[in-house]
Formats: sequence, C-alpha cells, structure tokens
Amino acid sequence: MVLDTNDLLHYSRYDKIPWAKLYGKNTVVVIPHVVVDEIDKKSYATSDTIRRRARGVFALLEQTLTEQRQGEATAGGVRFEVLLDEPQHVRLPNNDDEIVARACELQQAIAPVQVTVLTGDNGMRTRALAWGLEAEKLPEKYRIEQIAARQKEEYLQIITAPDELEPASAP
Repeated sequence: MVLDTNDLLHYSRYDKIPWAKLYGKNTVVVIPHVVVDEIDKKSYATSDTIRRRARGVFALLEQTLTEQRQGEATAGGVRFEVLLDEPQHVRLPNNDDEIVARACELQQAIAPVQVTVLTGDNGMRTRALAWGLEAEKLPEKYRIEQIAARQKEEYLQIITAPDELEPASAP
C-alpha cells in the first residue's frame, strides 16, 4: 500500500487503522519520500489544525520506524516503510505524479506482488489506474471528520438520553 499525504493528514492515525484486517496480514504500508517532504512542509502551515496533524504524523512516523528498527512489532503486525529517493533521483514537478511514478517503480521491483495506491484524492487514483496500478481509498469511517461526527453524535446521545438513574432518596 502506497500512502498519499491526504491519507496521513485527513484520516485516523495510521497506527490505529486495522491494515491487516482491511488489506491482508502481509500488508506493507509504504510512504514515499515526497510524502514525507509534503508533511514537513505542512508542519509549518498557517492552519493550526493542519500544522498539528502534520507534526503528529512526524512524531508517530519517527516512533514507528524506531520501534521497527528495535525489532518491536507494529500495530497489527504490519510494517511501515519510507520509500526514499535515490541521490540522483529527479522528482516530477507534480507531487501526485511523483507518488504514482514511485509506486510504478515499486511495482516493477516487487512484481508479481501488487502495489496499491491508497488515497482520498480522485485525481491520483485515476492516475494510478491509468498506469496499471491498483488504487483505492480508505473507508470513510476512518476520515477524521467522520470520526468527529460519530463522537459528537455519541456525546449528544449521552447528554440528551433520559436519566436512567433512580432519583436520589430524600434524607
């Protein structure tokens, strides 16, 4: 699974997503170097929300990679890898094209294992499909906005539910 910046910023923390259940126990989640750079850029964004999410992704990625280096199991036993650029690599001008191109290179390197581009970006999914890759988006229930809406609904149900406690007896 090759992840896009969109998924890292707008979906649940990647360590909380049941990757093995959704995509199989041998899933490897790959984050291209350009995505790391996009997250870095977003960590200085003017939007407080995006800036905090980006910094959280960095902290989580550092923790995940450190734990893997120390031989510790990751969430659900799925491995996370950063697909680094080779020193002579020249990036494409469009980051979406760059991510798809790197996914194509990965596909060629590990064939017949199938590489899937995972993104909420319609244009990137279309590009990936045009290049012969699999392309999917994470289920909507993992979008941060969906989670927030569910939590709000649960909270509203709690505060508006009839009181099921027995009235306190008078002293």
